[in-house]
Order: sequence, then C-alpha cells, then structure tokens
Amino acid sequence: MLKVLFVDDEPLIREGLCSIIDWKSYGYRIVGTAKNGREGLELIRQQNPDLVFVDIKMPGISGINMVARAKAFGNTAKYVVLSGYSDFTFAQESIRLGVESYLLKPVDENELIPLIQKIKEKCIEERKLDSQLLHYEKMVEKQEWKDLLVGKLDTLSQRLLFTYENDTFHLANIIASKPIDWENIQNKLLSMEDYQTKILQMEQSICILFINYDRSTIKSYLEKARMKIKSIARDTKIQLVEKTFSLLDLSTGYQSLRHLEDFRFSYDDTIIFTDRIIHSRENRPKAAQNWDDKISQVLEFENFLKLDHLLDEIKEYYQRHVVKKENILVELIELVKNVYNRLSKTNPDVKEIKLDEWMEQIYQSPNLIMLLDCLKQRFIQLSTKVNGFVGNIDDPVKKIIQYIEQYYDKELNLKLMAELFKYNPSYLGKKFKNYTGDYFHIYLDKVRMQKAQQLLEERKLKVYEVSEMVGYHNIDYFYKKFKKYIGISPKEFQKRAIELQERHE
Repeated sequence: MLKVLFVDDEPLIREGLCSIIDWKSYGYRIVGTAKNGREGLELIRQQNPDLVFVDIKMPGISGINMVARAKAFGNTAKYVVLSGYSDFTFAQESIRLGVESYLLKPVDENELIPLIQKIKEKCIEERKLDSQLLHYEKMVEKQEWKDLLVGKLDTLSQRLLFTYENDTFHLANIIASKPIDWENIQNKLLSMEDYQTKILQMEQSICILFINYDRSTIKSYLEKARMKIKSIARDTKIQLVEKTFSLLDLSTGYQSLRHLEDFRFSYDDTIIFTDRIIHSRENRPKAAQNWDDKISQVLEFENFLKLDHLLDEIKEYYQRHVVKKENILVELIELVKNVYNRLSKTNPDVKEIKLDEWMEQIYQSPNLIMLLDCLKQRFIQLSTKVNGFVGNIDDPVKKIIQYIEQYYDKELNLKLMAELFKYNPSYLGKKFKNYTGDYFHIYLDKVRMQKAQQLLEERKLKVYEVSEMVGYHNIDYFYKKFKKYIGISPKEFQKRAIELQERHE
C-alpha cells in the first residue's frame, strides 16, 4: 500500500480528509496527520510517505515552504496543495515546485478519487522504473567488481574509484567439488549483502568482498554463510585470503584466492581454508615415507588398528606440508600400486581385485579425508586375499624366518618383528638365538648375503643394483658386509663367478 499524510492547521479539514473516503480500498494507508509545517516535515522524515496533502497557508512554515524544504532534503513524495480560495500566485508557485495538483477546499470526493487513482498509477510506474534502474546500476557495478578481480582496470569507473580508493579489502570464495546451481547459492547469500560486502558470482564460484572488515567478523560472517547454503549445497568449501588488498590490487588478491584451491584437498570441507595455512607449512622431507611397506605388513598381519594409525599419519603428513591435490593423487596411486604388486607376488588371489576401480575412486574423492577412508575399506578388502602370517604357523621364530625369506630386502629389525608378531622384543630375541644359533641381525645379514651371491652370478646386474635389491642402500656398507661374510668384495665375487661360468660353457 501507498502511504498518505495530511498536513493542515484546521482539525476539521484533517479529520474530514481521513474519513472522506475508504483510503484502504484505493490502496492507501494513512500514516499520520500534522497541524503545521514543522510537524509535517518531521512526519515526512519519519514516515517517508508516498502522497502528502498540505494546506497552502499555515502559521509558521507555509505549505509551499514545507514542500520546498522536504524536496531539499531528498523527499520524493507526491504533493497535493489545498487552499480555501483560488490564488493564481500560489498556484504558480505550486507548479514550480512540481506538486501533483491544486485542490480547493472543501475537497470534493468526486474530484479526489480520480486524482488519487492517477497518482497511485504514477507511483507504481515510477517504482517499477526505479527498480529497473536500480537493478541495472547494481548489475553494472557488479560487473565492474568482477572486472577488477580478473585484472580489467580499463572498465573501472570514476565513481567506484572515488568511493573505495582508500578502503581495504579481504577476499573469500565458495567453491564446490561437484557442479551446483551457483545462481541459487548467490540468491541465498544476497540477503547478507550490505554496503560493506559484495556477493559476486564468478565462474564456478561465489566471491565475497569484505570492505574494511576485521578478521574475526569475517570468519563469523562466513560461518553464517555456510549455514545459510548448507541445505542446498553440501559439497561447498569456503576459502579466505587473510591478507588485505587495496582496490587496485584486488586482482592479486583474487589470484591468491584461486591459488588456495590447489592446496585445500588435504582438509575437510568444514574448515575455512586460509592462506595462513599455506604460509605455515613445513618443507617436505626428501626421504621416502615407506608407507607401502608398512601397509603391506599390517595387511599381512591383519592389524587394522595399525592401519588406522598409518592412514592418520598420511593425513597429518599431507596437511602439515600442504601438498597440492595433483601431487597427493599421484603419490597415493603409486602407494596403492606398490602395495598391490608386493602382495600379489606371494598371494596370487590378490590379482582377482581390479585396480581400475581403485583408481577411479581415488580421482573422484572430494578431499583427502574421504579418499583415505575409501582406501581403508579397499585395503581391508585386499587383506582377505592375503595368505599372511596370522595363524598359519604356531612357532613365532618360524614365522620370522618365513618373513625374512620373503622380505629380506626391506628395513627389518627385531623391534619391528616383535611389534608385528606381538611379542616382547627381549623374549623374542632369545628364542630366535636359541633356534637359529644367530642373533636376528646376523641371521638377516646371512640371508641377504646368500641372495646377493645368487644375484651377482647374473652377469647383467651391477653391484650397486644388487646392493639395493638385498636391502642395503649404502653401497660402501654393502661392500663391507659382503667382504666380512664372504671373504672377498662383491666385485671380485662376480668376476670369479663369470669366469667360472665361461669355463663351463
């Protein structure tokens, strides 16, 4: 409904105007009456009416002066001037001020009704035009902001530059791991937009500009935004660049925001991922983590609690070092292949499991947490195809000997064996010595030397290759061990073996 206000110094006129017609039936709501121009101005400020009937001659501020003052402070109401007598001078002044009509008292109902209907139609039409103009202006301004974000400074208007050149900006965005209705997301968030925030629909994301905000207020705002869109977009993630930017540096800020997408894969969707996480990351160690060996071991021993610990270790590693998604996927695919290949050598049933499905699930996982959960289920499935070391041999020493024969090339020690077979290390060491006659490390060396001799007899293998294949990653250490147990260097052993083979050919 349109709001109507009556200003007249005569009570009977005011009361008559209120009751002369049923204003509601014509689309108007009476918001007040005033007995003079001063009260009228105050009510105009408070109520912002659409239509004002005002007496032209009142004590103090006249009707003409009241209209002039109201228009001076930006009021856009329609005015109808009332007068008890016809006066051409007053009529001229009213026309100059742009009033809608000039009515003589007493007001005639038949004259009033067509007038207010005409004014109503005019107000509605103007509102439509104002709404369209406002919508267009907002669209133009939002496009300017978008252009700024992608580095198009040539479209920057002087109005935007003048208004925001001294302000500071933070940038956040909402991204998704799956295709979603971004327009719907934007519409949900527009109710949170004010003069200090700009909600911008970019390509496959929503960008939020914060103008002169502090960090704590921003994070509170983003939490509210998350809750607002939760029902229609569960796969969304929120990112924030905590550094501030000037108006002309917004494209740098937006690039930083997009850069975060490469790193947030390691984190759950509930976290507000910030550039501070990246800046605090640790350098990645060059040494291998040997997760494939460790996971193979726990699967052979059906130690799923240890599997959980290893997967947590993997998660913490990638979070601590903030690794890019593409690198994580490559490394975990390599891990899966190594575990699969290692177990399939001694367990033919493992080959019944197709790796293609694993690869597809790895690539489709929206984040590291869900990826590792998927791998856990797959590893448990894989363990059912493994004829491991649980329950097939009663004597723990025989189990260890079997394990050494199978995995002599891995990093083995008595402490690891005790952990895998769930025995006290000291007790297990004594039993092993009593059964084999050697301490664990000596027995392992002897097995490795035996394997090394077999490999060195093959002409095509280099000494350093044999060293790696039997579990010695330091070639000098391998030379020292080989000479200790065999009496000559591995190079000399290989030379003699080749000469012996040639004599028999």
